[in-house]
Amino acid sequence: LEFRRVLFRSFDCPGDLDGDGAVSNADVSLLLMNFGLAMPGDPNDIDGDGAVNNADLSLMLLNFGDCG
Repeated sequence: LEFRRVLFRSFDCPGDLDGDGAVSNADVSLLLMNFGLAMPGDPNDIDGDGAVNNADLSLMLLNFGDCG
């Protein structure tokens, strides 16, 4: 039996909304298009607090660049 560890991208690279392995201007654009809006489970809600707001933008900017 072989076990493999599977990680979700959102935990590997908080802020990588488009799944390309980096937090870039494209991710910032996605977040800003949804700024102030959120629904439960919204992938733009990086910190999981139920809102797309300044806290999510701050987390995104902390991780800006290549996540590899």
